[in-house]
Amino acid sequence: MTDLDLAVLGNHEFDFGLKQAYNIITNRNFPTITANIYEKDTSNNIVPPTFTTNINGKSIGFIGLLTSDEVYADKDKVGQFFVTDEFISLSNILLTEPSITTNDLLVLVSHTGIEKEQAIAKAFPNLFDLIIGGHSHTYLEQPIKINKTLIVQLNNNIKELGKLDLNINSKNEVISYTYQAIPIKNITPDPKVRSYIKSKQGLVDQQMGSILATISETLEDTDIRRLSTPLGNFITDMVFEGFKDRGVEILMLNSGGIRSSIDEGNITLGKVYEIHPFDNIGVYFETTGSALKQILSHSANNVRGTGGFLQLSKGLSVTVENDKSISSIILNGIAIDENKIYKIITSDWTFNGGDGYNMIKKNAQNIQTLGFDVRDILIQQLKNRREINVNTLDNTKRWNIKSIKKSSIMRTFLLIYIIVILLLESLKWEFHIEKYVLLVFLEYHL
Repeated sequence: MTDLDLAVLGNHEFDFGLKQAYNIITNRNFPTITANIYEKDTSNNIVPPTFTTNINGKSIGFIGLLTSDEVYADKDKVGQFFVTDEFISLSNILLTEPSITTNDLLVLVSHTGIEKEQAIAKAFPNLFDLIIGGHSHTYLEQPIKINKTLIVQLNNNIKELGKLDLNINSKNEVISYTYQAIPIKNITPDPKVRSYIKSKQGLVDQQMGSILATISETLEDTDIRRLSTPLGNFITDMVFEGFKDRGVEILMLNSGGIRSSIDEGNITLGKVYEIHPFDNIGVYFETTGSALKQILSHSANNVRGTGGFLQLSKGLSVTVENDKSISSIILNGIAIDENKIYKIITSDWTFNGGDGYNMIKKNAQNIQTLGFDVRDILIQQLKNRREINVNTLDNTKRWNIKSIKKSSIMRTFLLIYIIVILLLESLKWEFHIEKYVLLVFLEYHL
């Protein structure tokens, strides 16, 4: 239904296997290219690697690339295809299809993420005039320019439409450009699209009712924005297991992303969307123990009681004292070393400074946008577990938050009160009423 000129494959085309990906591709009325994905059985390209067209008298060559990161949701189906390294694949294309570089302009259509797209522009200096990026959902108000290469990328879910006009001279050099990121809002629905969606609504409802797993007891969302809770532990541990093959040591999720309790009985696909309605993409990063303490301090001191409070994966234990200072951070039984590097995953929302976590990105290194969202991982893990016995879950407290008890405050107040009364009586003052009030107070409050 959409009149496009060209597309590149993304990792979500393969969420339901190669056969479904082919269904998607063949139903398109526009070409799809990707240079680094192949059928496992035949080693054939799944789609053509390149495309050439003519726009306003200029020949334009396009190369497509897909991320080679481990971002494919159903690992049982990944075996039907394989994805090769982006940099090696580009080098091979330049050898096997050298004519692609003879066009007036050369464009990379990428689903590899902003970090790799910038790295490609540096590794292949002045090869591409333009990189149209995706995968990391990085909103760029203006293009990034590396040497002669312009890089553009916008948010996910069609939040904006990018418009880039290039002014080309007789030497096929981009001498100027204008760029707009146009917000998509107040759009009148297309009747044909609306009718098509309505025709599929029954199927969607059926899928949302599909049972992923069963659980033996209800996990409540009470106090999830203040404390370590069984529900928070369960969600973080399930997602942590899904990312374990990346060598991750810690997973942190903002409690605002967990929007519902899990009721005893069947857990449906629709219920998972209710629990985690946001399209939060996982981001891997490495940081020092000192920077980790800053992150956890922000959670305990500044955003506790809000959606920014972090739920933590198993093996991590944080103790917060009465004055809100963190006295210990223990990971798998060992106190963290402030100079050691730790491997962590959180959501793109938190990583990019949501809820005030600006210190994460500032101190992060070896950053990788993982390409599928937390909900996808949770769904897959529920399918793998099938039957969940709450008694077997790890319900250890990850946050040990100390607080001054009301009774302690009361006793301190009364002690001061008694001392004042005695001092005044020693000066021959009389406080019979006050003493009576004090005795009643002691009787009912201690």
